[in-house]
Amino acid sequence: MEVAEVLLINGADLLFGIDNRTRAEVLRNPAGPPAAHVSEALLRDLREVGTARARPYLAIRVTGWGGELVSTLFLRCAVLPHNEIAFIEGNSCLLPPVNEKYRAVDLRLNSPTLRQWFSLLGMAALRAPLQVILAPLALLGDLFAPLSEWSDQRRQARRIRMRSFNYGAEFSLREAASSQLYYRYFQMLDRELYAKTVEHRVLDALVQFLEGHNIDSSELIQRQTTIYNSGLFAGRDISVIRSNVQAGAAAIGARRGGSPQPVKSG
Repeated sequence: MEVAEVLLINGADLLFGIDNRTRAEVLRNPAGPPAAHVSEALLRDLREVGTARARPYLAIRVTGWGGELVSTLFLRCAVLPHNEIAFIEGNSCLLPPVNEKYRAVDLRLNSPTLRQWFSLLGMAALRAPLQVILAPLALLGDLFAPLSEWSDQRRQARRIRMRSFNYGAEFSLREAASSQLYYRYFQMLDRELYAKTVEHRVLDALVQFLEGHNIDSSELIQRQTTIYNSGLFAGRDISVIRSNVQAGAAAIGARRGGSPQPVKSG
């Protein structure tokens, strides 16, 4: 398990959407990438604001199955204006396993068996005609590639001049290679294990904090079971919000028989 304090900002807000102090620390060079680290003082001040576009989170990440399964809980606590309500946000994100087709090579022997040879020849025979038909189109795409690159460069230059570009990453290779299905049953169980264990520890720490500051936590203790099962609890003075995460067969079942539950990548 890894625990780190992270500062989350939309990449389109770095130039004009945040205050000058935060911009000075995060975007030290407007023509370069955002900074990898900020000061503890900035995190503390942003944590006190609670409603700024730059918000600190505690990222609790559990990695299993050799990096195939990554469960992350983003936790944020804020005291709303006039110190009347404590707001605790917990957002669970799941990075599911890599798609099965990208692991096909791992199933091949160094010296393929006769059956595997026939399987490879059969797939080649099926795909070769289609590839021959698509080859001229692919060649045309390569011929017009310089024109496309020139157009992209002009568009990027225009965004730089207008200072309207987004500093965020547009593409994640690991996320693109992810599957919506588990390839081992135990992965589904471990996902529940990781998420529920972290949630249990967070709620226990919250109860201890409230009791340490002489705040009645009996209602929160009574509602813990509801929080674990439904992921949503709203009390008079405390609100805890969490989004459930489903993947694999559970997600497919939800789409067929109930409300969809998207898989988020962390």
